[in-house]
Amino acid sequence: MVYDAENKSITIVPLPMSLAGVGLTVLGAVPGFPMGKDQYRSLQFDNTTDQNDVGVFGIDTSSMKTLGAYLADRN
Repeated sequence: MVYDAENKSITIVPLPMSLAGVGLTVLGAVPGFPMGKDQYRSLQFDNTTDQNDVGVFGIDTSSMKTLGAYLADRN
């Protein structure tokens, strides 16, 4: 959505998790490579919740925008 809002193209290539695991494990051993097997492990489970209580942070949900609405307002 961000690339589209900036009139840029992007190609998303699906990657099987098994291949991602091998690649991140191997490349994680390369000094300076920003990802590794810890990131692979974090991709193994859903880390979102249906119980999002933004009110705890003092935010009124009526003032919130979706990412699409935010990007549309930028143009």
